[in-house]
Amino acid sequence: MTITYQREAVARIILEMTALTQAHWAEVAHNQDSRKLDPDWDTFKALDAAGQSFLMTARMDGELVGYVFAILRPHLHSKGTQTAYVDAIFLSPQARRNNTGLRLLQLTDSALSQVADFVYWHVKPERDFSPLLKRMGYEFIESIWGRAPGAGA
Repeated sequence: MTITYQREAVARIILEMTALTQAHWAEVAHNQDSRKLDPDWDTFKALDAAGQSFLMTARMDGELVGYVFAILRPHLHSKGTQTAYVDAIFLSPQARRNNTGLRLLQLTDSALSQVADFVYWHVKPERDFSPLLKRMGYEFIESIWGRAPGAGA
């Protein structure tokens, strides 16, 4: 078994990503009963074309088994600051051994450090990468709260 990591363009591997995004959704998506997975692949392609996306992948014997996706753009509150917003992190269960996930995070961190002044990781509590991120020098900044309109009010 050979694991390889590389930066790729979403637009070129959308078909491969579809199966993984479905597995990712099933594992961690909030409110699955009230909304369906329907990625806006056109926006992913547009971000690629504009140089505003970052995708690091993990492949096991050539098969896509994981990804880290980030949006690259100037920060809205500090337009001179290039910022990477990590939106999605997933590694297939069969690849979650031998430090594959740690290596994916480290390589992503290293690559993002070359293109961004700040990096923010959006992580689900179900898959808490906080200990790893803390070891990599990150700090907890804020939490995100949400609800569907009319729910719980």
